[in-house]
Amino acid sequence: MADGRLTWISFNLDDPGGEEFKREFDITTSTLVVAKTVDADHVDFEKLEKVWQLLGDPDGFAAYVTDRINNFLNDK
Repeated sequence: MADGRLTWISFNLDDPGGEEFKREFDITTSTLVVAKTVDADHVDFEKLEKVWQLLGDPDGFAAYVTDRINNFLNDK
């Protein structure tokens, strides 16, 4: 986040603009999405769907999210 490669954005699907996110990322409920943005357009994304299986495992959750974000940043 410090180098500007990663930005955290939280939004409510029921708020204005939520329909656009639902369509773009094919989501219907709370979801963690990592997206690559170029000139305000999302050019690639990955849904981190395993987060819900790891809610009771803080260390596993943190390791999974960190790993997926690092892979996404390094692979894209």
